Amino acid sequence: MIRYEFRQQLAEMIAALRSRNVIAFWLMVSFFTILAGPFGTYDTMDLECRAVHWGAIIGAGLAIGTLVYAALLTVCRDWRPILVDLAAALLITSLLAPLVEVMRPALDQSLRRGDLGICEVWGTTLVLVAPIFFLQRQLIGFQKTTDETALPRLLRRLPEPLHEATILRLCARGHTVDVVTDRGSTNLRMRLADAIDEMEPVEGLWTHRSHWIARGAITGHVCEAGKLRLTLVNGDSVPVSRGFRPQLEAEGLVPRNEGGG
Repeated sequence: MIRYEFRQQLAEMIAALRSRNVIAFWLMVSFFTILAGPFGTYDTMDLECRAVHWGAIIGAGLAIGTLVYAALLTVCRDWRPILVDLAAALLITSLLAPLVEVMRPALDQSLRRGDLGICEVWGTTLVLVAPIFFLQRQLIGFQKTTDETALPRLLRRLPEPLHEATILRLCARGHTVDVVTDRGSTNLRMRLADAIDEMEPVEGLWTHRSHWIARGAITGHVCEAGKLRLTLVNGDSVPVSRGFRPQLEAEGLVPRNEGGG
């Protein structure tokens, strides 16, 4: 499951990395650093060397950031955003610093390999990465927006055409779960209880040991062959078992004197 979620997150991050906004951001930051020549590169490198150095460093930072952020969103998805950002900045810096240590002496004729200590390189890289990462998230939307993070995590597991869908109900079938949305349905290999956990913050109700319904999808109830069923916005009807009926009665979704179950 984690591998699948990582692939999903990575695909989203790569799509963002290839967008016009990110390409424009890379060109803008590269242009600024090439002209400004921070960390002494203006005094020791000519324009061509600065262009190669900073263009490669900024591009590598964005690429590494894509991989790191996809991994963190998969493994640390319940962390507070500020903690995810801090972890991402530290990891990106640690992965990018060795590249800086190799590239700088190769392009800067005033330096030799070993002149720069790894601690010095790590510190200057962090100073560079932190504001770039912050701007990348704030201005480009590299991190999911508040509205997106409010969506159920289960959506990430669905095929791409269903990523914008509304999940109406879940149904257990052996070791898999049927996920029914307003745009179609699919089947996931997981436990129903785990699928329901990933539906937060969407409110829903168990109606049967094998059925869960999003509260907003319920339109009413019917009695078929003496069995009580809830009806949904897409026309589906879902069975209500005796064990879960008291909760539905307490919620006012079915009348207390209705037969069946």
